[in-house]
Amino acid sequence: MPRDQGTKGSQQPGMKGIGERLAKGMGGAYSPPPSSSGPSPAEQERAALQQRASSLGSRLSSLRGKASMSDLRSSLVQLDTTLRGFPALLEEIRRGGYVYKAYLEKKTEVLRQQWQDLGQRIDTEAAQQSRMLVPQVDMLQQRLSAMGINLQAFALDALERDIAAMEGRVSSSYSGVEGLFSTLQQNAGQTERQLKGIQWMMQELAGASFRLRTEENLVEALEAQYLTEQEKDGPKGILFLTDQRLLFEQKEDVATKKFLFITTQKERVQKLLLEAPIGSAQARASQRGALMFKKELLEMGFSGGQAPVSQALFRLKTDSDTCQALIGRIQTGDIAGERVGAPAVPAAPAAPAAAAPAAVAAPTTCPTCGANITTEIVRGMQSISCEYCGTVIRL
Repeated sequence: MPRDQGTKGSQQPGMKGIGERLAKGMGGAYSPPPSSSGPSPAEQERAALQQRASSLGSRLSSLRGKASMSDLRSSLVQLDTTLRGFPALLEEIRRGGYVYKAYLEKKTEVLRQQWQDLGQRIDTEAAQQSRMLVPQVDMLQQRLSAMGINLQAFALDALERDIAAMEGRVSSSYSGVEGLFSTLQQNAGQTERQLKGIQWMMQELAGASFRLRTEENLVEALEAQYLTEQEKDGPKGILFLTDQRLLFEQKEDVATKKFLFITTQKERVQKLLLEAPIGSAQARASQRGALMFKKELLEMGFSGGQAPVSQALFRLKTDSDTCQALIGRIQTGDIAGERVGAPAVPAAPAAPAAAAPAAVAAPTTCPTCGANITTEIVRGMQSISCEYCGTVIRL
């Protein structure tokens, strides 16, 4: 009698049994096929919604910080501290013996007066905007929090539109408050760099290997490289411009010992390499290269045999055109007008209208003190005066 095919003993072998026998016949171990199951479409949608909600939460957090105007009000505190420090910094510079850039006294005073007029008004405006904007951002945050885990695409779409609109309102208000003092802030920063630059110059002069002569005063000091080796390399140091001389002092750490091209020992070298009367120098500025590789070069020629060389080439870290112009002002004596206590130089009479030169681009900064020009320039004006230093600028 044939066995019942429905009994346990007569079951056909399953896939696992077949797989085991095949694997055994091939001398290997059996591994069940990997599962191809993954997140369901519903789970994928929930994950996408959660990611969107998280992104919107981050935007709201950033938006609230901007709406509170906290970093802007911190800038106001920093600006106040900077302006309050100018008188003491300027006094230190004058006490140390620097007698030029007399416009700094007036410039710092004008900045102080501007801040006195603007400071409280700007802080009040920032606080008022913050009181209006922050609650509106908080309402958007509450809408997001109220969704909990029951996130829906249409609700997130609506919230995202409202957040984008709120970002526009906050940005507009922020820019409006910032615009009230941005020019003052820029001029204060530029003045601070001028004052600290003079501090650095006086420190370098105090530590120099030479001394100034009687009645000689420092005008400018610049980081420079004296290109003596095929105009590509040479000693690095400081180029000093006084109202009597031009001097270059090497001041750098020079390798004295190397191992496999690696410097293992250095020696500080500081010595005067070039000295010449400022009146014997003919300066010509030039630039080579482009963008970040541009080199600011100052070519010098010396006449009268009063310098150890007839020519010299310097690579500067600052604008070479500005340096050339400064040397020219020292040589002509115009720099004396910037000396503390010097009498004011009256403005030259305006040229007749018929002889007026062709119109040129309106200046954006003062050529003397570097402050931003805020005077409105209209047709027919032939000159303007810098409100910070009094320099008359021809148009």
